[in-house]
Amino acid sequence: LGFVPFLAPILEPGHEPRATEGSDHVIRIKADSNGHYYIKGSADGVPLEFMIDTGASYITLTKEAAGRLSVGPLSFDLTTNTANGPIQNAQITIHQLTVGPYTASDIPAVVNGGNLDEPLLGMSWLRLFRSIEIQNGVMTLHY
Repeated sequence: LGFVPFLAPILEPGHEPRATEGSDHVIRIKADSNGHYYIKGSADGVPLEFMIDTGASYITLTKEAAGRLSVGPLSFDLTTNTANGPIQNAQITIHQLTVGPYTASDIPAVVNGGNLDEPLLGMSWLRLFRSIEIQNGVMTLHY
């Protein structure tokens, strides 16, 4: 498989992702100076900025972000292993997750019971895409 270039914008960190005419449903995100990929979106209508984390199994929200969503009472009874050791998480469902032009419905997620700094888009979100490429500091998501 070779890399097929598309005429889609490369997004600087902090800018809204978008597909462009003729982009064949592509979102491109440029890495920040530390090599991380940040993208703005919304969960159930609440604006959030996510870090894309290929090492995370789930979409993971901070307690603060979850407090802004209407997720009801949280039960921190799901143990997950992280780089910082085991953490208790609460399982939730995000009814509508929008990132740029891409919207998915009824997505399982967790609320981190520890001191997570920012919401994460993990593999439960990334596997929704047809393909993901990272080349020269640009992540390209095809949907």
